[in-house]
Amino acid sequence: MTTAMRPTLRPAILGFLLTLTIMVGLLTTQFLLKYGTDIFGNNIGAFAILKILLLFILSATEFALPISVLVMTTIHYRNLFKQKHPEFKIKSTLLIASILATVCFIWTAFLLPVVHLHEGSLLYDIKAKEINLPMGRTNPELFKGLLITSNYSEISGIIDSTYKSALNKKTEFLENVKTNQMAGVNLKKYQEAVNYDLKQNNSLINTMRIKKAQMLSFAFLVFILFYSGMFLGILNINNRLLLILISIYLTVLPGIYYLSIYFEKLAKERSITPFQSQIYFISTILLITLGLYFYARRHLRVERTSGGNIT
Repeated sequence: MTTAMRPTLRPAILGFLLTLTIMVGLLTTQFLLKYGTDIFGNNIGAFAILKILLLFILSATEFALPISVLVMTTIHYRNLFKQKHPEFKIKSTLLIASILATVCFIWTAFLLPVVHLHEGSLLYDIKAKEINLPMGRTNPELFKGLLITSNYSEISGIIDSTYKSALNKKTEFLENVKTNQMAGVNLKKYQEAVNYDLKQNNSLINTMRIKKAQMLSFAFLVFILFYSGMFLGILNINNRLLLILISIYLTVLPGIYYLSIYFEKLAKERSITPFQSQIYFISTILLITLGLYFYARRHLRVERTSGGNIT
């Protein structure tokens, strides 16, 4: 990174922090509206209140990080090219984008589940507390094994155990029918009960696969949005920064959110597999980014705003 590029980092970092604060603040407000009565109405003490708020703020960063990275790179490259600094090569940013994506994957796949574990445990104790009695503390380990509190590796183990459990139930049913051990049992009702259990297990397995695929795709989303912001910054050199940020908040953010919800819905309906849903989601964002890339190259050639080359 050259000395000329460093002055553009400060506003970019401020943009990142501002966006992160706004997004987390909105989510925290929603959280307080939902659980405010339990948190502030049970006389639980300031330390517990601060702890539950801190845990939720940490968990809310998962939603806020991608758009914050987009804003950061948009501001940085807008200012960089506005000052007509010549050095700009995509290859030189690959290491930075890769490190950022790796950190985000570690956060969402391994560290965030720990946050959810303690957050869920503390929230359970807050809601269970009686006003005139001290708040008891439940061992957070009791909440392990849930989808939201399991990391990337643990989800694989849960999927395997759930699949084996469903397979054992089906095998047990077939063995009982085969050996005529169903005397006095309503076979139809028994079969319906087994089928219901199998359906529930399959639904749980599908949900866990969706969550696992989302953990993996999160890193790719951050990586791609890093470059999306780069090209948006180049294309908006002459536009007012406030208008750029408002347009990102009002168009890009809801667009990414509803696009992810759409493909998640398809995966839940079994129209496509969880892996395919994330492939399609990331591919859509990638195609848009590639469009921005070629448009930015054309824009630079026409405007002649920088002596650098995109390579």
